[in-house]
Amino acid sequence: MDGKQFKAAFATSDGIKISKHFGRAEFFEVIEIIDGNIVSRERRANTGAHHNHVHEHDSMHHQMSHEHEERHNKMAEVINDCSYVVAGGMGHPIYNALTGLGKKVYVTSLNNIEDALTELQNGTIVNHTEKLH
Repeated sequence: MDGKQFKAAFATSDGIKISKHFGRAEFFEVIEIIDGNIVSRERRANTGAHHNHVHEHDSMHHQMSHEHEERHNKMAEVINDCSYVVAGGMGHPIYNALTGLGKKVYVTSLNNIEDALTELQNGTIVNHTEKLH
């Protein structure tokens, strides 16, 4: 953990449970910790979320790749000030993009934000990278 002050973003659709898929979460619950205490908590819209919409398949792979990159950039911008990112699952591209920005990204099997926050603070959170797809 980066000292005694940090912000963590949790992928969620209700502010309580951790979303099983980072890219489909409606929100990020952003929690700021200073000296072990929650000093702020806010829910930010996941502006790059992909909510199971049916998309027309473009025959040009480049176009699809560009669209995915734009969505990833939008998601990363929303949580740019966070050191930690926690979700129940995500794809390799967004995981690599976030870690490339210096974020510590955790794919967790925990269901509740509060449980994950406690483990994050204690340094006991397990990163289940086998859940990446």
